[in-house]
Parts: sequence; structure tokens; C-alpha cells
Amino acid sequence: MSEVLRARVGDVERNACVDRLTREMVVGRLTEDEFDARVEQALRAQTHQDLAELTGDLDDPATTSLPVRRPSAEPAITLSRRDVGAVAVTTAVLGVLTFLIAHQVTYDSDAIALWLLLWLFGEVCGLTGAMLARRPRR
Repeated sequence: MSEVLRARVGDVERNACVDRLTREMVVGRLTEDEFDARVEQALRAQTHQDLAELTGDLDDPATTSLPVRRPSAEPAITLSRRDVGAVAVTTAVLGVLTFLIAHQVTYDSDAIALWLLLWLFGEVCGLTGAMLARRPRR
């Protein structure tokens, strides 16, 4: 066992020790000052014994864990490739039409172009909503 502790460590082991110290600080087992001092020592450590001394007074990581956020049972939105494509095309068409109408309003001051823009926006919103509403529920 002592031969293992005297074996030299590399960056992987040092980084693993720093990660462990970070977890321990997050859950409140180390103060910021202790954490800073131990991280400096971990980065200079040359043997497994040096790293073991930095974490020896802390709980065993196998029995201690951070709270895990569980993903929700159902994703918020799932779209098929077809729906994503339709939304992308609709958005692109709306962008081009908006540019053309804005150009027309800027140079010709035509009020009808503004109303056309509002109508197009409503149509795109309606079409996008209809596409999303008809997708099958899981």
C-alpha cells in the first residue's frame, strides 16, 4: 500500500483532486481559504500521498454526493424534422418579406406596406401555431 502512495501523480490525478475539493467546498465542508490552500498544494503534489493528505479528513466520495437534478418526465417541446423545417422556412420567408416591406415603407412611405407586414406576421404566427398544435402528443 505504501508503494502506491509513493507513486508519482500526473495532471489527471491532480485535476481529479481539485474537482473533489471543489465539490467539498460547494457542499460546505471547506472554507474558501482552506479550498484555495488545498488547491495550491494539489497542483504542486508529486505523489499519491501528497494528494491523500489533502482529502483524508473529508468524507468518502462514494458515500457523499451532490444533489442531482432529475430531468422532467416529459420534454417541454419535441418537434419532428418536418415541423422544424416548416418553422425554419416560415421564419425565413417572414424575414425576407419584412425586409422588402420595410424597404418599401422607407423609400415610398406607403402605409399599405405596414398593414401588409402586420397581416403577414399574424399569418405566420397562426401557421406556426397550427403546425405545433397538430403534432402528436407523446
